[in-house]
Amino acid sequence: MKKLCVPALLAALMVGVSTNADASMSSAKPLKGIHTVKVVADGYKYVMSTHISAGFTLFKFINNGHRHHQMAIVKFSHDKTLADFMSLPPGLPPGAPIGGITGEASHQVNYLVEDFKKGSYAILCFLPAKNGKMHA
Repeated sequence: MKKLCVPALLAALMVGVSTNADASMSSAKPLKGIHTVKVVADGYKYVMSTHISAGFTLFKFINNGHRHHQMAIVKFSHDKTLADFMSLPPGLPPGAPIGGITGEASHQVNYLVEDFKKGSYAILCFLPAKNGKMHA
C-alpha cells in the first residue's frame, strides 16, 4: 500500500487521478464500486493510504493525535486552489464544504462515504490549535 504523508493544510485531492495502490483497510473485502481511503490524523498532518478517483469513496478516519480533529472536505470552484480558499478574498468563495467528520476525539475511528465528481478538493481541520490558529 502506498502511503501519502502531507501536512493537513496541503492535503489537496485531485479527483480523476487514480492509482493501483491497494486501498483496502482490513481483511474484509472492499465494497464493490466504492473506493476506500484510510486517513490518519497524527499531530498536525494527515496520512492518506491512496489518492481517490471520481465516484463513491469510503473514508476511514483515524485520529491518532492527542487532540480532537476533524476531516472537513472542501470542493474548490473552477480553477481555484487551496491558497485561494485560505486567503478568503472578497467576492464569491473559492470553494464550498461538501461534507466531513467533525470533532473526532483522540484515538477514535469514524467512517464517511462521499460521492466525488471530477475536480479539486482539500481535506482540512479547522479546529484551533493551542496558539489559536486552526490545526490545518
